[in-house]
Amino acid sequence: MKLQLYLLIILVMLTFTSTAQNEVKNRDSHKSESHFRVSMAVAHTLLPERTTKGTQNLVLPTFAFDIEYWLNHKWGIGLHNDLELLNFEVVESHDEVTIEREFPVLITLDVLWKPIKNFVVFTSPGIELEPNTNYFVFRMGCEYEFPFSEKWDLAPLVFYDMRDGAYNTITFGLGVGYNFKKSKQHH
Repeated sequence: MKLQLYLLIILVMLTFTSTAQNEVKNRDSHKSESHFRVSMAVAHTLLPERTTKGTQNLVLPTFAFDIEYWLNHKWGIGLHNDLELLNFEVVESHDEVTIEREFPVLITLDVLWKPIKNFVVFTSPGIELEPNTNYFVFRMGCEYEFPFSEKWDLAPLVFYDMRDGAYNTITFGLGVGYNFKKSKQHH
């Protein structure tokens, strides 16, 4: 059942990507807004679950590096990579098993959508890699890009990660992004 859910999510993502690519092809060819964007973020991941020390909110420092390709001004795809900079233990609620996590790395393949200028909503399947146990992850989140020059922006962000059969987290952070789009030429 879980595999079918992940395949459905991937199918939906591919459908969105295909639709966005067709939108780019159908637009006027003289003005393309496709471009790459990279960003780095410093964040805190809140683990509001039971830990080995009881119920508490464990805060994990997190570093993120994202690579995005914007097909047009509304749709993009992204490879979002997060490193949680701490070793920690959590207790799985259904069978009281302690899970040790050592600097887990999350990799997600996101569908990006800008419903309004500078506001980005994203969702994705992914995987959390760690020496002890790997988990499939489903992510939902948003960020708002505040441009401070033609190519640079600051982006506060928040996202929620649901791990299959394990704990869930919410992350708050601030990223700095760089857009590789062509500069506007003044005549």
